[in-house]
Formats: sequence, C-alpha cells, structure tokens
Amino acid sequence: MSTRPPDLARPPEPPPRRNIRKSIPVKPAGKARQTSITPVLDSKVIPAPRSESAAVRIARGVIGFAMVIGIGGTVAWGARRYVKTSQRFAVSEIITTGAKRRNPDELASIAGIAKG
Repeated sequence: MSTRPPDLARPPEPPPRRNIRKSIPVKPAGKARQTSITPVLDSKVIPAPRSESAAVRIARGVIGFAMVIGIGGTVAWGARRYVKTSQRFAVSEIITTGAKRRNPDELASIAGIAKG
C-alpha cells in the first residue's frame, strides 16, 4: 500500500516547450527536377593531402617560440630605452630630508641619480 496521496504518485509533467521547431512545408508532387552530377576529373582518384611530418611540426614550434621571445625581448628593450632616455621620466627635483651629515648633492651622487 502506498501512503502517498494519488496526486503525488506520479511526477509532475514538465511545462510545455516554447521553442518548437516548425515543420518544413512539403512541396506538392509534380514535375521533379533531375540533376546530374558529372565527374570533374574523369574518375581519377585524388590523393588525400599529406599531413605534416613531425620534424616540420617541431621546427614550426621552435621558430614560433623564438619569434615570440625575440619580439617580446625587443619590445621590452625598447620600452626600457624609452623610459631611461625620455624627458617625460627625467628627474627634475631631488628632495632630501634630515640631511645633517651630508648635503643633497652628496646623497644624489651616492644614490647614482642626477637631475635631468
């Protein structure tokens, strides 16, 4: 004997689907168009394209890796050079505080920086 009420005995039905594919209308039977397929190469068998050998794939990977490293290194070198030589990033002022034993010029020379 089941202790469940009759309305809970069956699982609930899912909601109706909203995206129902519409059927394609059937064309009336009549004069059918016949198409013929003619062979392009007089029944010659075209071989499948050859895949790359392992050596070619390895060479392509090594060359690609070298290009990425080379281009990345060149961009990093150019950015470093721009930052070091551009007037935009030049030191315009050196401020020191608490200089009791050394003057600001000595501290700048010890730190290795200069104005400009």
